[in-house]
Amino acid sequence: MAVIPVFKDPKGVYNKGTPNTIYLSKKRRLVAALKYMVDKGGEIVLHGLTHQWDEQPNPRSGVSAEDYEFFRVKLDTAGRQVLEGPVPEDSLEWVSERVEKALIELKAAGLEPVAWETPHYLASELDNKYFGRRFKLMTHRGIYFVKGQNGEFHFSNQFFPYVIESDIYGQKLAPENLFCFATTAYMGEPPSTVPAMLYQARLNLAVRDGWDSFFFHWYQDIQALKELVRGIKTMGYEFVPLSGL
Repeated sequence: MAVIPVFKDPKGVYNKGTPNTIYLSKKRRLVAALKYMVDKGGEIVLHGLTHQWDEQPNPRSGVSAEDYEFFRVKLDTAGRQVLEGPVPEDSLEWVSERVEKALIELKAAGLEPVAWETPHYLASELDNKYFGRRFKLMTHRGIYFVKGQNGEFHFSNQFFPYVIESDIYGQKLAPENLFCFATTAYMGEPPSTVPAMLYQARLNLAVRDGWDSFFFHWYQDIQALKELVRGIKTMGYEFVPLSGL
């Protein structure tokens, strides 16, 4: 379960214009639900501190879970995402403070993470190297940068079919490689349906120690999740806890 310890809505987008901040440790029913899932074998993945940046859109609403936390992103006139670069305050002190605050809040809720997942997978090289030192395991998609002749950023998603012991950032990576389930286009990517995800899972059987991982949002149809689980298990895959890595 990817957990964001602090929810922020600095413009009150979902609170009738009134800014809103919610700490996980204060939401007893949510904490109880997470502990129930842990008792049943689930594991907590730390998903940033607020999963948003500052008090302005980055790039959409400024609200937790909707925006980027560690990288500046804007929208062009066609609504496409444009990478601006690291947030202005990006530094070892800044990123480490956010991560430590997230860990403190999670601990205050009586929860312990087994891995880190970068919000929307995007952070600077400095941040990624820090994550690699601070956490024993990552579970996200590898994103790597090249800077163009005019200073513009180019990046590539890396879809690994197996666990990576140490990437260029020093991260041990249990990669997401089946995409995020979505019936419509999401975050600039085309729809990712059950048949498409199962097709990709079959391709990953071509290597020894093949690995499948996907992201499924809480608001999606639970029947699709059941189809995915059944289909992947039918291929011979076994679902395992991240902590086993």
